[in-house]
Amino acid sequence: LFNLVVFATTEKIADRAMLDVTDILATHPCRAIVADVARSGKGEEGASVSVMCGITERGDRRLCGEIISLHAHNNGSAIVGAVMPLLIPDIPVFLWIPGDVPRESEEFNDFVRASSHLIFDSRAFTDLGQGDKLVRRLGSADGSNRIVQDLAWISLMPWRELTAQHFDAPSTRPYLSRITQVTVRYASGERSDLPASAPLLLALWLMERTQMRFISAFRSRDQGFRIAAEQGDHDVELRFIPEVSGFGPGRLISVRIQCGTEEGSATFTTQGISENELTLTEECVGVCLPPKLLELPAQDESALAGQALDSYRRDRVFEQVLDVALAVIDYLEAADEKLLRLRL
Repeated sequence: LFNLVVFATTEKIADRAMLDVTDILATHPCRAIVADVARSGKGEEGASVSVMCGITERGDRRLCGEIISLHAHNNGSAIVGAVMPLLIPDIPVFLWIPGDVPRESEEFNDFVRASSHLIFDSRAFTDLGQGDKLVRRLGSADGSNRIVQDLAWISLMPWRELTAQHFDAPSTRPYLSRITQVTVRYASGERSDLPASAPLLLALWLMERTQMRFISAFRSRDQGFRIAAEQGDHDVELRFIPEVSGFGPGRLISVRIQCGTEEGSATFTTQGISENELTLTEECVGVCLPPKLLELPAQDESALAGQALDSYRRDRVFEQVLDVALAVIDYLEAADEKLLRLRL
């Protein structure tokens, strides 16, 4: 059992949150509160309470939870006073922030102080650098040690697992320490000042797990980005290439890992075919697996949030990857500022 508070900054987010929380309660019994700060201060005041029940996978018992939607009259601060007494004491409080993390909101800060877990989706940030920095700071705000979870990171679990499968066989494992280039292609979006969140996290996960060291980052002539890294005694280039695609903005299209050993070179590719299908292909010396077509699990917001709610422990790998992501973002932003000064 746990508390789930959704901090909704727009009416659209609040309405969507009600649908997502309804799906979540079918498998996760909790008290869910949608704090609708968008409607607060508009002369509307009120609350609605719903009880949702679902059956376990074995069908042997019923799971029930509550959804409470709140908006307060006059100002957003009143909603804090309305929500806090409704939290069940002595159990975890998950604070879910769909969309951008508020920068200067005392009401939001009050909710953060009451939470033990933060759930966000960096794919929804209008400013990735600013959003990631806020999340890192909020995780340790007030001397706390909150568990921070990113739905973008959770959505990458199938990509990470399937990419790792390339190197399960003893014949391909040596290539892991001889990576020369990683190319990540993704669907382009409105913003182009930084790589999209999911492609960046996936590439940096590969860097972290294969003991690469970040050196520098820069824009490339193909409107993408490059990261220079070192792995042992050799250089590695990581390329990020945005493309016009039928996938949603920022969605991964493919990851290609090129390696070279004394025995020869090899290429391992994980390719998105549709929203729910991937293919794995390998070109290498020796034993290589034939192409495989694999299905992806559900990737909607409620399914991803449900996975976040199942995790009560810190994800140390994600925290390390987030630290490297912040270093890359800082490097790119500093380079942009330097270029702007030169132009002036």
